[in-house]
Amino acid sequence: MAGKQRVFDISTADKQFLQRYVSQGEGKARSLRRARSLLLLHQGKTTTEVASLMEVNYNTVSRTKKVYQAEGLQAALQEGKRSGRPPRIDGGQRAKITALACSEPPPGYSQWSVRLLADKYDACYPVICMDERPCFLIGDTIAPLDMKPGSVKKQDYTYEKLGSATLFMAVEPLSGQRYAKVYDRRRKREYADFIHYVASHYPKPNSYG
Repeated sequence: MAGKQRVFDISTADKQFLQRYVSQGEGKARSLRRARSLLLLHQGKTTTEVASLMEVNYNTVSRTKKVYQAEGLQAALQEGKRSGRPPRIDGGQRAKITALACSEPPPGYSQWSVRLLADKYDACYPVICMDERPCFLIGDTIAPLDMKPGSVKKQDYTYEKLGSATLFMAVEPLSGQRYAKVYDRRRKREYADFIHYVASHYPKPNSYG
């Protein structure tokens, strides 16, 4: 016979705080969700049941439960630091963007939009797109027939391979500047050479990354 479900214990003071906190509904959405989860667990619901009722991941409820047991109520309700990518811009860059957003918008616009801000060209922060592609050099094995009045150009499907090459290209969309180089081979050294070639045109750039 299956054992009786163990009730998740919380103190009387914590229970009263949680009930009051949930009834007021003035906290952050995540904190309120954690508070409701703790109350449901105390009522005898399983972690799986609470996750289903709150429409969250099982691990989310389990983590809230473990934090409460290890660190107490406030730690369980508060938003902890999240792992992941660090901020891509610093305070100075944020201030610059804010100042731009508060300035006079471009002609024809009543205010700055996210798209306008993104498209605002700043030579100190170049946006460069780069790509590469292999190219096969081919020649005709049968001479094509040139186009003439009333007849299109005719070309046989057979060809001979005359070699290969790799094309690297970088484009700065907001300025229209383009850089391209062709190499006989594609190795790490060709890739690095092209990166250095592009970088040489930007001696003092800043970076968001």
